[in-house]
Amino acid sequence: MLCVFDQSKNVGIPLAKETIMLHELRHRFARWLAYRQTLASLRRLPDSILADAGLSREELRERARDASLRR
Repeated sequence: MLCVFDQSKNVGIPLAKETIMLHELRHRFARWLAYRQTLASLRRLPDSILADAGLSREELRERARDASLRR
């Protein structure tokens, strides 16, 4: 069980398992949202710009996915 230190009372307050799970869910949602926003912005780019940069849409999708999985 994790504890949060309450400075006003100088005691550790145990965190409920549900609280920890909520934080994990928020973290996963934030990663998923960043991934979806990245893909949405890439869809608006013309293929010529990607080609000039030497990138393919598939490569960008993979990079966005990898970045979203990093902590």
